[in-house]
Amino acid sequence: MEILEGLTPEQREAVTHGSGPLLVLAGVGTGKTTVIARRIAYLIAQGFVKRPSQLLVFTFSNQAAEEMLDRAFEWIRYAALDAWVATYHSVCERILRENAPLAGLPPDFKILDEWSQRVFLLDHLTELPLHKLRPQAFRRPLSFLSPVLAFISRAKDEAIPPEEYRRWWETHEGSLAPDERELHRELCAIYEAYQELLLREGMVDFGDLILRTVELFQRHPGLLSEYHERFPYVLADEFQDTSRAELRLVTLLAGHGNVTV
Repeated sequence: MEILEGLTPEQREAVTHGSGPLLVLAGVGTGKTTVIARRIAYLIAQGFVKRPSQLLVFTFSNQAAEEMLDRAFEWIRYAALDAWVATYHSVCERILRENAPLAGLPPDFKILDEWSQRVFLLDHLTELPLHKLRPQAFRRPLSFLSPVLAFISRAKDEAIPPEEYRRWWETHEGSLAPDERELHRELCAIYEAYQELLLREGMVDFGDLILRTVELFQRHPGLLSEYHERFPYVLADEFQDTSRAELRLVTLLAGHGNVTV
């Protein structure tokens, strides 16, 4: 079979793996992405999926998604173009727009990039519950907002919504030094206020795309089951670089067990 030409025995075994979980252990530059691309072609060519659109493939950049499709196109031509090959954020945006009411969002929600987040919070600075951090926030707002937004982004990457952060603070506040306790209390309040402002304005940031999708599936297992049927095979390229939120997303969508990482 042309799809398997030039592969090592180990690569061939990975590409032709049938149903069930598949873990591909490979160092940098040893052809793991090639294996993923050829596996896409193999699963489609051999009828493991009824339609190419039943394949869901996560990548880390739009360029990587295009390269993956280009490689698969060599073997299965236009069928490759129907597969869902996209970044985590792109996949989540599409899922959220398809299920906006369930996610508590307007269908035309706006996505804020890093710069837009700063502008957004600058516009709402007086609405943030600032106490100890207030002088710094109003004296040098941009230098104040950068680390705050980085902190919130890191929390979302770790799949920690505001309510979970508050539970952590309430559990540990007695063991924290006074200054540290007050800092976490204020950061928690700012995080909560930021999320409420976004919701009020019908907006999300990039971290929300994945976190809200994870929360959507956790709250609506019936919907998750529909996506299991829609995507009976899930593949993730560069899986070693996933954040905790991305890991949870893949784990949820691959609940049927047909996952390649």
